This record gives sequence, structure tokens and C-alpha cells, in this order.
Amino acid sequence: MTKSELAYLVQENILSTHLDLHKKDVNHRVVVNVLDSLFEVLKVSLSKGEHIELRGFGTFETKVRKPKHAINPRTKEAVMVDEHAVCVFRPGKELKQMVKNSPKSK
Repeated sequence: MTKSELAYLVQENILSTHLDLHKKDVNHRVVVNVLDSLFEVLKVSLSKGEHIELRGFGTFETKVRKPKHAINPRTKEAVMVDEHAVCVFRPGKELKQMVKNSPKSK
């Protein structure tokens, strides 16, 4: 799913749950801008090492991976990977349950 498709689905969801709003009130471009802003805030917060908890959805955080020896799959050469931070997402209870109960995609 692309960001534009996601924005369209968010726009449709807003319009279907808020019957007092019209399509002109919930412009697709505005929804895309809101998503852009949300993603930017998430990126900046994670880059600062902050923990982001979205109840019912999940948790975003950064973890530090220790340095380790690895093998380059192309050259089969041993390389040393330095200590570095990685983003981690842990799904929340509601999301886990929804995915568990959904029909398997092919």
C-alpha cells in the first residue's frame, strides 16, 4: 500500500465515521500532509531515541545492536559490523488480535 492509498483510506474512514463532514472538508491533499507530518514526527523522535507508544496499535523504539562479526553474502568475506541503533516495532494487543483473527493473505 502506498502513502497515497493510505491517505485515501483515511479520508474515506473519516467521511464514513463523521457524517457531518463533506468530502470538501476532508481534502485528500490535507490528509497526505497530515500523514507526512506524522511520519516526520515519528522519524525525528526515533532518531532522538524516544519511545513512541500508540495504544491499541503498537510501540516504536530504538535499540542498540552490539558490534558483531558478519559475512558479506556476495563475497563471503568476514566483516565487522559496528555498534548501531535500529528501529523496532512491537505490535500492541489489539493489532495482534486483529491480525491473528484475519483470513490469511495469499
